[in-house]
Amino acid sequence: MIRFFFIAILFIIFSGEARSQEAVTVISGTVSGTDKGDVIFFSTHNRRDSAVVEDGRYTASIPFSAPGLVYMSHKMMLGANAIHMTPVYIEAPGAIEMDIDFSKGRPVNGMTISSPSLSMAYLAYIKKSLKDEYLAEQYLRLKYGKSFLTATEPNYDAYQQDMKFFQQKELINRLEDIVKAHSSTHLSTFLIDENIQTLPEDDVKRLYNHLSKKQRQSKTGRSIAEKLHSGSYSFAMKEEEMPPVNMPSEDEIRSGKLKFAVFGQINPLSEAAKVVFHYFTEAGGRQIEMADTVAVSDGKFTYNGSTAFPGPCNLILIKKGDSPSDPYYLRPEVLTFFLDAGNIYVKGETLRRATVEGSMAQKLHEELRSLQFPVSQKTGSLYRKLVASRENEANKNILVSQMEVTWDILDSVNTGFIRKHPDSYVSWQLFKDIWETQLGRNLLTSKHTYLNMLYNTMSPGVTGSYEAKKYLKELSKLATLKPGTAAPDFTMNNMAGKPVSLHALRGKYVLLDFWASWCVPCRRENPNVKNAYAAYKDKGLEVLAVTLDKDSAAWMEAVKKDDLPWLHVGDMKGWDTYAAVVYNVKAVPSNWLIDPDGIVVAVNLTGEALQKRLGELLGNK
Repeated sequence: MIRFFFIAILFIIFSGEARSQEAVTVISGTVSGTDKGDVIFFSTHNRRDSAVVEDGRYTASIPFSAPGLVYMSHKMMLGANAIHMTPVYIEAPGAIEMDIDFSKGRPVNGMTISSPSLSMAYLAYIKKSLKDEYLAEQYLRLKYGKSFLTATEPNYDAYQQDMKFFQQKELINRLEDIVKAHSSTHLSTFLIDENIQTLPEDDVKRLYNHLSKKQRQSKTGRSIAEKLHSGSYSFAMKEEEMPPVNMPSEDEIRSGKLKFAVFGQINPLSEAAKVVFHYFTEAGGRQIEMADTVAVSDGKFTYNGSTAFPGPCNLILIKKGDSPSDPYYLRPEVLTFFLDAGNIYVKGETLRRATVEGSMAQKLHEELRSLQFPVSQKTGSLYRKLVASRENEANKNILVSQMEVTWDILDSVNTGFIRKHPDSYVSWQLFKDIWETQLGRNLLTSKHTYLNMLYNTMSPGVTGSYEAKKYLKELSKLATLKPGTAAPDFTMNNMAGKPVSLHALRGKYVLLDFWASWCVPCRRENPNVKNAYAAYKDKGLEVLAVTLDKDSAAWMEAVKKDDLPWLHVGDMKGWDTYAAVVYNVKAVPSNWLIDPDGIVVAVNLTGEALQKRLGELLGNK
């Protein structure tokens, strides 16, 4: 035994690193509100692990390297099925027992952790964050809502200041509670460091003073101290753009051209309840959010209203005892249907499964769903197979090709529907869904021609709305960044603080790469970019990487850890990074391949596609 111990020590010394891959954290538990065979993902900065749901349980083994977060997600496939990624805190290798009920909407609402204690504490912190944000928003809506509708010049400055005050105050209270309770753990320093740029310096110092000596001397603790004492601390709350002050009157808002009456019957529902009608309309040249509450008596309710145009409405059932902190979109009893002129009838044993009659827009929407359903089913089936065969590269490539075919078929279905119904607002809603799907797939720029064609297919009556004009502006931006256009120039500082301009790289092919240290797909793509750079750097290729990080230390550490030998620039402004704004970056990773004359050649090339395109352009040099 002693001999083995010394051999192990010698191996570690001479190999230069411990074999951290042997340390794992096993996350397991029960699952409800999902289907057998569904996949739950756990993602870190450089890999993704998955667990298939079987007999109401799941188990995932995640390699452990250091304390921090893994992100849990479910059904990350098609736009409507995607559910927010939820952070789970891991302090050390071992086991985490975590049960999940997906029927409660966002996974964090249905998550319970029974061990270990620090993972439980972080989950409680996240849940309280959501509750605090919701309650602050509701309070301020009550305080300011009526004045926004009736005042000649509503005090938006006061609203913004109040919101900042509430958010900051509640954040400090949450942090103080958890840091005091866990002052001797990594979790406390992690949370302070995560929020350091959103809090005043005095509050950060007070939180830091709660830390144990061990945590102050840790790597993260020393980093916090350096930021506080070196003068690099910079507290700055981003100023949101103030809305225009010419709010329409309530009478104007409720005088939409389409009058409707909704008659509801939910059986059996004898208890006291309310329903909320949540939808959008337009008045005074701007979009207006509506949220009207109606009492339910013996399962019956009636709502009379008006809207500027047909559109989706979320009908939310609120029973006695329901938590007021749950936003409408996370409640289990929600029905989404299309409002339209005339009488609309909602009937069912539950609201979620109720039928809707009388709305022409709803009838068209159901027609669209019936056309999309078989294609979506096929895509979902292929995706599950893709996840199950991720280790089989040949099979994976076949499945990806098949999925691309189903996406093309879905594009054809959607195009046919919009061409058949150019005057319908259901087509407009479909256009928005397509936009969000392409955004999720990071294909907005490369799909510009397709999106522009769909937009121009719809009638002026549909695209004349305030909302539609906003999308038209975004389309115009995309048109300036597609292949064949001149790449916009910019200048930003590198890690040494020296300016680097895109224009200075003329004469070379440039891969302009937008990424971030926290972006899992970016980190996963880095080895492929390294291979391309190694193969073509002597043939005229340069890589200019723009980070969307806010933390310079995290950025530099990621560059060093991933060993990225090309040019790097950044201004630590996140999504407001100067070049990201110029290039209208909405997702990462995103990239533009630019030729020696500064003309865009291709957009968002990754994996084999990047290698192939570079081979065509530079392979013979």
